[in-house]
Amino acid sequence: SSGINAEYGGNSAVSDQPTATSSGYEMKSYYTVSAVSNSNEGKYRCVGSHTYNGVEETGEGYTYVRLYRPFAVTSSTVPTGVSKVNEYSTLNITCSGLGVPEVSEFEWSIDSVLLSSSDITSSIGTLVTTTDYSRSDINIQVTSTLMINTVKYTNLGTYSCKTGQTWLGSTSSETMTKELEVNFDAKLFSSSGSTEVSQGVGSQVRLTCEVYGNPAPDDITWKWADGTATNDDDFTKTNEVINSYKNTNIT
Repeated sequence: SSGINAEYGGNSAVSDQPTATSSGYEMKSYYTVSAVSNSNEGKYRCVGSHTYNGVEETGEGYTYVRLYRPFAVTSSTVPTGVSKVNEYSTLNITCSGLGVPEVSEFEWSIDSVLLSSSDITSSIGTLVTTTDYSRSDINIQVTSTLMINTVKYTNLGTYSCKTGQTWLGSTSSETMTKELEVNFDAKLFSSSGSTEVSQGVGSQVRLTCEVYGNPAPDDITWKWADGTATNDDDFTKTNEVINSYKNTNIT
């Protein structure tokens, strides 16, 4: 063996003499920094070499020295900057955490209700998480993307992504929120009461029809089942506009 070289910033390493093992020879090299500073941060390359039958052969490995960096969390959407989408469109909501050490896995919520992985796959879409250790600025980036493949009116609400960082036994966390509004056509969700109402002549009957939409429905028109108009002299129609159209009981 001809030795191991550790290359970074013009410094050198101290190597032990090769020792025999059951599978060949082993040689260790130590690179020691007595007081780590910003100048010691970066990607280190270790190269091992030996000569066999007059031919030099080498092998190499890499490691990073990263200094603590408080984490920062950002959020974005694709399409960019969207907070209102049309029903049946596609939307990605992304949260990214940047720092050293890397942030913990993101927790996603909608309207303050924690979403499990089964909740996401059954009613929203797909969750993809990636970790990038190779950034030139040494930071470790963890990205979590909530992919809503087909937006539905039930997907509207306030989305939150929470993550944290643990350093020297202390954990800090941060939450980002994104309000999502969905444009959808007017839909008949329910009508109150039985499908058949029996009343005596001269008594009062109240029928209720609930229609949801965004933007808000302009009007509700009552007709007989055959499509002919009702006699307005016989009926009093009252329309009530409700600002909130999110109903967690709707499936």
